[in-house]
Amino acid sequence: MGVLNLTHRARRGIYTDNDEERVRLLGLVMSRIALRNDLPTWLPEAWHVG
Repeated sequence: MGVLNLTHRARRGIYTDNDEERVRLLGLVMSRIALRNDLPTWLPEAWHVG
């Protein structure tokens, strides 16, 4: 839900410093989830890359 809200705010041109911090935090959370679930290892295998 938060990602959609940030996208809509950016499209309307009302993107603020607080929104920038939210995007940074969201990226950190997503990175943590990906690493915890070993995404860098199994995703290329699932896509048959490399």
